[in-house]
Amino acid sequence: MSHQSSIFNFAYTIFLGILIASFIGFGIAAFYPAPIAPDYNEFVFSTSRPVIEPDASISAEQEVKQKEYDSAWTQHTKDLKEYSKNVSLIALSLSVVVLVVGILFSKKLMILADGVMFGSVLTLLYSVIRGIESEDAMFRFVVITVGLCISVVIGYLKLRKNSVK
Repeated sequence: MSHQSSIFNFAYTIFLGILIASFIGFGIAAFYPAPIAPDYNEFVFSTSRPVIEPDASISAEQEVKQKEYDSAWTQHTKDLKEYSKNVSLIALSLSVVVLVVGILFSKKLMILADGVMFGSVLTLLYSVIRGIESEDAMFRFVVITVGLCISVVIGYLKLRKNSVK
């Protein structure tokens, strides 16, 4: 294999992997949108006096609006953690599917299989990051465990393939 060909193969593998992970990440965002954060201005500054003077006290109406906003923000934070957990599970599942596809291609189209497996690894990384955002220790452990298993499988397949040559 020529040096130029190996550079192309490497670049193609990286490019394909990034595209696969982006496709999955943007696909999840398109079909499963994130919860929308409450608009601070909608709650607090909807009164007749939007600017509070430094010496002025907060009106009872503004205090009620602030509490409503705080409550809405707390709910949004909970929703976002649940959303991150769900996105992590979706990405993790798709990472496994992409890995299986890569394994199926590994005997016929080596360069395609390498790119697909790299896409699986990047998707797995996205899943781990979203799992961390869920702030659930047990869930993070499960995601990392699955990630470790996938990484070992990919490493084994690549090392076995390279030792057969």
